Amino acid sequence: MGANNKILSCRPCRERKVRCDRVFPCKSCVRHRCEAQCQPSQVSRANVNHYKVPLPRALSPTPLHVLTPSTLDDVSGVLRTNNVSSAPDVFPVPTPSNEYVGTTYAQTGTGDVSDTTSLASKTIEALHAHNSLASLMAGQQPPLAPTLSSFGATLSASEKTAWRVYLADCLPPRSQCDLFVSYYFESINWIYQAIHCPSFRSKYETLWVMPVNEIDLIFLALLYAMMSPSALFIDPSTCESVGFESSKIRESAHLWFRLSRQALHAGEYESRPCLTQIEVFIVSQLYWYSTKNVEALNSAMGQTVRCAQAIGLDKDRIPSTNLSSELRHRLWWDLCSSDTFQSLCLDRQPLVQAHLSEVPMPQNCEDCDITRSSIHPRPMTEPTVMSMHTLRARLFKTMNKLYANNAAPLSSYKEVSGIDAEILAIVDQFPWYFSVSPGTCTFVSPTLPLAFDYLQWQHHLLHNSICVQRIRMYRPFLRSPQHNDCWSKCISAVEGAFGVYHAIRAANAFRFQRSHKMFAQSYQIFCSAVSIAVFLLVERPVIPTRMQSDIEVVIQDLQKLAQSHRSLPMAVDGRAVLTKLLDAYRQGFGQDDEDGVRPSNSIWQSLIPEIYAVMGGKSNTKSYLDRCAVSHIVNPDSAARTTTSVFPVGEPPVVLIATPQLDTSMTYEMSADDAFASDPAAALGFNLHFDVLNWGVEDFGFE
Repeated sequence: MGANNKILSCRPCRERKVRCDRVFPCKSCVRHRCEAQCQPSQVSRANVNHYKVPLPRALSPTPLHVLTPSTLDDVSGVLRTNNVSSAPDVFPVPTPSNEYVGTTYAQTGTGDVSDTTSLASKTIEALHAHNSLASLMAGQQPPLAPTLSSFGATLSASEKTAWRVYLADCLPPRSQCDLFVSYYFESINWIYQAIHCPSFRSKYETLWVMPVNEIDLIFLALLYAMMSPSALFIDPSTCESVGFESSKIRESAHLWFRLSRQALHAGEYESRPCLTQIEVFIVSQLYWYSTKNVEALNSAMGQTVRCAQAIGLDKDRIPSTNLSSELRHRLWWDLCSSDTFQSLCLDRQPLVQAHLSEVPMPQNCEDCDITRSSIHPRPMTEPTVMSMHTLRARLFKTMNKLYANNAAPLSSYKEVSGIDAEILAIVDQFPWYFSVSPGTCTFVSPTLPLAFDYLQWQHHLLHNSICVQRIRMYRPFLRSPQHNDCWSKCISAVEGAFGVYHAIRAANAFRFQRSHKMFAQSYQIFCSAVSIAVFLLVERPVIPTRMQSDIEVVIQDLQKLAQSHRSLPMAVDGRAVLTKLLDAYRQGFGQDDEDGVRPSNSIWQSLIPEIYAVMGGKSNTKSYLDRCAVSHIVNPDSAARTTTSVFPVGEPPVVLIATPQLDTSMTYEMSADDAFASDPAAALGFNLHFDVLNWGVEDFGFE
């Protein structure tokens, strides 16, 4: 570019390398819906090659403690009487002409990089106080975020400092952070248990007293990742008790998640793999599931698997002896389980051949049983927060065999039956609190202590996952010579998928309605309901009452969740999808009408984008739904004979088959009037130690 040439195109057009009509906003920016960023170029030739691209408006939030400009006149007199300078020399005023001008945090204020260095020497709370006072005096917005010139690039020391200052300043006050982190450990962590609570708490305490320029950006990413799902599910009225505006809590969840991703990139996680970034991924899964962004989850999973391999998680062979080794084993098997789960949902090859892995399984222990130098595992007869995770790792390692040899076992009924037998053999070995063998009661009980509430939800999660997977395995063989055997196994799994769920509902309806643990696993509940609804729509069993009832119950529960979490796509859209599936079944899609004219299949075809991530990918979902358009595919007489042979009139539904020989057996009844005569809660002895946060969780009604 010549010395006298001027940059006339707007910044977005230069970045996209498209022609700009130089009208502000230009047509290109209007078409891409980024009019706010379309500003006349203000970049001088001296910094053309290093201009900064600020983040969108939504990524630069105003801290909750910043007063609005309308209050300045009321306090200006007070500021003057206290000899406080009110010169607006700290942050630039966000006007339409300069709101998106290319500046970084280090370039704001007086324009001297030393300003950022000075801020970086403060603690987080001191930084909040400094910026709050500056905003109070000048009535201005906080500075725009720094920029990452390109993902994967190495940042200079000053750029990292600018990011640390910005990300630390975006944190809410300490009391609010305490609340969200406490909520996470109370209502969410039980799903993955990837974070060791005592060690996290120690680092968290240090975070608030160390200088900002010493903050670990990856740990900050983990903190934001934990706060994000907490903000999705927490009761807004609870937030008001610590001064958080309840109307902004849901949008803050999305903001904090974006800040978590920014912190990862600023911490150069792609080139510096560590255990903490694997924790960030595992924690972030819940946000992706809740916002129905499974594709982003799978993309991030590939990066995380590579990180795990880079730090040698797949090469561990020695059983855990301390915190470091146990955490490595936890993260590895959590990652393998998530990978296998996505393979089952999307019918893709897993990234890890977990069935060949020789990494030791995680131990059955509480977080308090693990120190930096020792570990004290407990017998499986004693329930802990890790009991389900140990069993889940074994189950998904077995399910991973379905994808050996390029997924050849999936097309062989003999191979599928063999893997199913291995799964049921593991089920036979479940400890008493997860057992569903004939003649025994579920762990769910009306007198279950609140401290063990997580255990009944883990029971549901484990039981439900097995049932849904059995449906997936046998569904392709329903048109094979093994039809009768497959039909009985599918029916037993479909009928029993929500057995534990109904038991929890019936045991203590008041606790169930207020349980945030149910909110946190809404995606799993949705997946199960979709599997049942599609099975009902396509296969049309003659006795569908139980299946319809299960779907209606889930729709009802998702409706309650949607009413209090209107910005949660899983609750709002999930309910709509299930309602549409149930309506399609009731309207008789898949069967000829009285005039022999077949209804259009456009309704269920429109559901493919909504359910393919549950039903095994778009191709498999379309193929399975296409059966609705072929009337002779479903044989009502055959279905009636098979169904009545599996479920004689008057017998309760099957919940889970413990052994292959008991496919037609009853386990335990999940009715609302079950008296739970043998109450296993008394066997707990109330003497087990459960590590909890001591931040005053009891002050807030999480349940």
